Amino acid sequence: MSSESFYESSLARGLVLKEQGRYAEAENYFRRALSADPDNSEALNFLAGCQLQQGRSGEALSTITDAIAREPNEADYHALQAIILSVLDRPKDATAAAMRGLALEPTSLFALNALTQTYLSQKRWALAEESARKALSLDADDSLAANFLALSLRMQNKWDENAEQIRGLLSRDPEDAFTHSNAGWAALSRGDSAAAETHFRESLRLDPDNDTAREGLLQSFKGRSWIYRRYLDYCFFMEKYSGTTQLLIVVGLLVGAKVLGAILTGPYKPLGFAVLLAYTAFVLFSHVARVVGNVFLLMDRFARYVLRPEEKLEAMAVGTVLALGCMLGITGILAPSGGQIFLAGILIGGSSIPLCQVFTNTARVGSVVFGCIAAYVVFVAVVCVLHGVFGAFGTSESTEEILVLMGGTALLALVGSTWLTNVPFLRR
Repeated sequence: MSSESFYESSLARGLVLKEQGRYAEAENYFRRALSADPDNSEALNFLAGCQLQQGRSGEALSTITDAIAREPNEADYHALQAIILSVLDRPKDATAAAMRGLALEPTSLFALNALTQTYLSQKRWALAEESARKALSLDADDSLAANFLALSLRMQNKWDENAEQIRGLLSRDPEDAFTHSNAGWAALSRGDSAAAETHFRESLRLDPDNDTAREGLLQSFKGRSWIYRRYLDYCFFMEKYSGTTQLLIVVGLLVGAKVLGAILTGPYKPLGFAVLLAYTAFVLFSHVARVVGNVFLLMDRFARYVLRPEEKLEAMAVGTVLALGCMLGITGILAPSGGQIFLAGILIGGSSIPLCQVFTNTARVGSVVFGCIAAYVVFVAVVCVLHGVFGAFGTSESTEEILVLMGGTALLALVGSTWLTNVPFLRR
């Protein structure tokens, strides 16, 4: 067999496997094709797509960059590079790559959809809507562009248009997993957990690997709880804004609570205290709500199977420290001279906040940072228990000062961890 024939047959087989979703096998055939023609940009492009689908975004970026170096005037290559850059959380670079693709081929649906995806990742909803509509003007039956349009409409609170768009999508293709997932999130945003569950289940039936639908199903299960439903409403409100705006809202709520606490004095002092207490409880709950919800799902004989192994481990760890923290806190209140036991309970329970960012956090640096915070806080809690219950470390003045210092730094670490969750590269 000639080198050219070997290349063509390997490429054809790889494309068939890629269409079937057998990306690892397809990758092998694309590599065979490249062994016959190492500089072929087409094979590099398909290889990058397979690497992306297998979660190897860094390798995919390197591969598609090589393809572009060999064929810089191919619009689809730049579009794929834009998608990969979006996955790697480099939205501005992704937008620039999509724009380069469109400059080469203004009517490229692939490049337009890639551009829309970059706008969605940056929460630039109006631009995403505009880009999606432009794609649909080129091909009214493009389901990806139509789903992107439905998503951008929902994020702009254009509920009637969103509902109409989803109805149209489902009537044209009731077997589209992405559309059912989109419909599920729209229903969940409206507070209709039952309809959301129906759509998410159907999406997972059609595509068992749809992580968006799986997460939506989990949220709809947890949304049956009134308290968690309020937390979901807060999340849906916040997700419409960029990270900077979200931080400003959080700071605004903090300042507002402080101001109200300062204004409500005299006979209204209990009300001012209640405002500050409610704000504190809300902040703490918002940091652990997702995982606490998973703790309850572990007790559901069906819902527990939707949780991944790392989510189950996370739920068990957080549930354990919260239960232990409550036990120590109550013991500290009831026991005479139980101040250190009570502090240990606060610290143990509080360690759930950084622990929620350890097991499922895909930002490795963040996982290590939050893990170290949790470990230090638990260590200080153990020291407090050993000293308070067993009288370890003596009763000298210097020992007491060291324990006070350790307790103070542990509490500051917990407070700091609530703010560190707003740092993008520490939490994904």
